[in-house]
Amino acid sequence: MGDVMQLHLSTAPTVEPLTTAEAKDHLRVTTADEDTLIDAYVKAARQAVEVHTRLQLITATWIARWDDWSDAEVEVDRILLPRPPLQSVSSVKYYDNSGTQQTMSADDYDVDTYNFPGSVVLGYEETWPTNRGHVNDIEITYVAGYGDSGSDVPEPIRQALRLLVGHLYENRESVTVDGTPRELPQAVEYLLYPYRETGVW
Repeated sequence: MGDVMQLHLSTAPTVEPLTTAEAKDHLRVTTADEDTLIDAYVKAARQAVEVHTRLQLITATWIARWDDWSDAEVEVDRILLPRPPLQSVSSVKYYDNSGTQQTMSADDYDVDTYNFPGSVVLGYEETWPTNRGHVNDIEITYVAGYGDSGSDVPEPIRQALRLLVGHLYENRESVTVDGTPRELPQAVEYLLYPYRETGVW
């Protein structure tokens, strides 16, 4: 269960975990000539770290869809939400037997942001509403991320981002002149290892 899911980024982060100034300070760059390139490296590093850890670093809105409640549940009456940490749940929607989309009352479920990853938990003595069991019938919209600014992101992750940006900046190609692959700094993996989400996704 929990393995048939479509995940869509609805609202992307508005900032990066590292500012241009922070990245340039790490790179010891003092001119503005390569600001656009450095910003691109920061974004690429952030996206790579999010894929590797399965986390959401800066606040974003996601929409997860499943065909049926049984697909969404990974534990009885609990739906874990990808890309933690979970901040809030905006809505839980489903298509009823007539094919009309309905919004589940927030009084019928709880939002667990304490545990990691966060989840939607069916309310006490409640049952999931009947849905038609068609493709993408269940839709949960939620907000995830450590916060709205880079300072909200754990410092080990930010340091891993600095190292990745430095690697990209110093190695403009994936291999050396003699064809040897350029390896990532091993410290990146050490810094990110405690934060990797190895749950159901």
